Amino acid sequence: FRVIPLVREIGRTKMEVKIVVKSNFKPTLIGQKIEIRIPTPPNTCDVQLLCMKGKAKHKSSENAIVWKMKRMGGMKESQL
Repeated sequence: FRVIPLVREIGRTKMEVKIVVKSNFKPTLIGQKIEIRIPTPPNTCDVQLLCMKGKAKHKSSENAIVWKMKRMGGMKESQL
C-alpha cells in the first residue's frame, strides 16, 4: 500500500488532514482487514471524520485516528 498524507493548517488551532491510500498490487489480489493509524497531537479535543470507505474513529487514549477497511482490491484508491 501507499499512504499519501495532505495537511493544511487553517488558523492557529485547526488543521485539515486528507489521507489517500492506494493499493500497489495486481487487480486480481485483495487486501483484507486493513488498519491504518494516523497519529494526532496529544492536545486534540475534537475530530470530524469523513470516510469514503470503511470506518474511522478518533482514539484519544492512543492519540491516533484508527481507520479500518474490511477489504480493498488491487490498484484501487480510497481517502479519509
